[in-house]
Amino acid sequence: MKMRTFQPKKVENSRVSKYVECGECKLGIKSSDFFLHCDCCEACFHGLCVNIEEYEYYEIETYHCSKCESLHGRSSAKLVCNIHRRDKSEMDDNLQTESGTPQFLLDLMQAELCDGEQIVDKVKGQSLTMGYLLKRGFNRPIVVECIDGLDMQVPNEDFDERVVMSKIGTDYVLDVFNARRQEMMKMKMLTFVRLMQTHPSQRDASVYYDCHSLEISRTELSNMVRVPRVVNNMCWISSCWPQSHFKPELLKYCVISMERSYLDFHIDYGGSSMWYHVFKGQKIFFLVEPTINNIALYEQWKASPNQSETPFYRCVEKCYKFKLNQGSTLFIPGGWIHAVYSSCDSIAFAGNFLHNFSIPFQLQINELEQRLYGVNSFPYFELVHWYAAPALNKFLQDNAKKIPSEEFINHVNELVNALKDWLQKSKKSHDNCELLAPCGVNCQKIITDLMNSCRKAKRVLEGGELIEKHGRKRKSDDINEKETRFLLSAANNKRNKSKQEEIMESENCSKIEEMEFPNGQENQNGFDSDINQISDIKIECVSPSKTVNVQYFGDDGAQ
Repeated sequence: MKMRTFQPKKVENSRVSKYVECGECKLGIKSSDFFLHCDCCEACFHGLCVNIEEYEYYEIETYHCSKCESLHGRSSAKLVCNIHRRDKSEMDDNLQTESGTPQFLLDLMQAELCDGEQIVDKVKGQSLTMGYLLKRGFNRPIVVECIDGLDMQVPNEDFDERVVMSKIGTDYVLDVFNARRQEMMKMKMLTFVRLMQTHPSQRDASVYYDCHSLEISRTELSNMVRVPRVVNNMCWISSCWPQSHFKPELLKYCVISMERSYLDFHIDYGGSSMWYHVFKGQKIFFLVEPTINNIALYEQWKASPNQSETPFYRCVEKCYKFKLNQGSTLFIPGGWIHAVYSSCDSIAFAGNFLHNFSIPFQLQINELEQRLYGVNSFPYFELVHWYAAPALNKFLQDNAKKIPSEEFINHVNELVNALKDWLQKSKKSHDNCELLAPCGVNCQKIITDLMNSCRKAKRVLEGGELIEKHGRKRKSDDINEKETRFLLSAANNKRNKSKQEEIMESENCSKIEEMEFPNGQENQNGFDSDINQISDIKIECVSPSKTVNVQYFGDDGAQ
């Protein structure tokens, strides 16, 4: 029995090449349809026409259609022959263990890994604000053990998969994850609920499913869940996406998982960050820090033909294991490599978002995905960054005195370079130019404004407006009255010195910051007497915190 999920099989015995028709409904089979064919007569059938869902395909060894059953007997199911291969019917015990299988999960849970408490910051809900992130950054996972203070909302305690089915319908087709095979497949909502409602002791121990792709923003379930306030404030799509445009919804996923379901190591699409709240049950996260070396190892692992047989946690120096209990919320920064395991039946709410604090990882992971898959995994990735650029520009202007670090400004400059690249590509491309740069928007002005704001923010970070006197630069905030008097004296004496002496004096002046003046000894250095000899000298020092103006017009004028 064979299954086609991409290009339908052509009729080999026909003189004219044509696509296969379903043996039941007589309609053509589309390239996106799930279908199978009889191992006896080779007739093809839509899965829906013969009442077989996609998930059931993996449990069938041979398929006989209704006409062939009378001659060859009924279809046969696969036998469980191993616990270490994704195809449970394989009988070769010498093959390597594959990820997601019962043996792999047993090895993973017994592995000696680092304690996740070492790299996860515990924060109270009321403390997790934009001000907190602006000051400390968002480079490490954050856990909030109680929703109090997060300004988020979750359903009542009686919420379960049956409530979900009542809101979206029994025939709604889910994208369900076969955790043993690590593959996505289609399944009706009613079928999934029946499997979930079966007691774990009565389920097929060799198969476990996970629904983690159900986005509920446009369903009746949306009003039951409110995203944490800090996520809404950070999220570019929430704050920057034009209201007149169709908005991609990625902030409200309802995750329903069977016991022992496992999602192997991955980086969330587009380097996006994630919030994850365990409503019922428990989740175990396996976290790998996104260092340069670890991301390089991750890319090699993803591109390897033996990926399924190579546990990623053994490829890196440190992998952290962190248990997320019921009622807790985890915030994972962009770029972090992680896997998720369900120790029991569980329900969670989660979402992905792009924001100011993970720009380098967002750009880096997007490029990695282009190399691995040839496409963007995050919908409208470039457009989201274009729409966020004016908001970033305003953020830099409004927070000129609160910029976290020079590193943050450098990250914005990386975005500027990416915008330049996308704009150049959009001018050369005809197919996806609207995805690389928005139409009807002055993209060049967006780039220029953001560049100027970065320059100004960097000057503020370095100490305000820099003044340059005598071949040197220094922070105006550091200039006090005594040093100003010294500058005036130095400027007057400079007239009578040779070029070589000027250079020496300039070098001495650059060390002013290291000098200290004992109280009451200014006159001993001759500062007051030197001021009386100065004429036509004006020095103006401007800074965000103070302004010092010193003017002197010589013996015949007033000071």
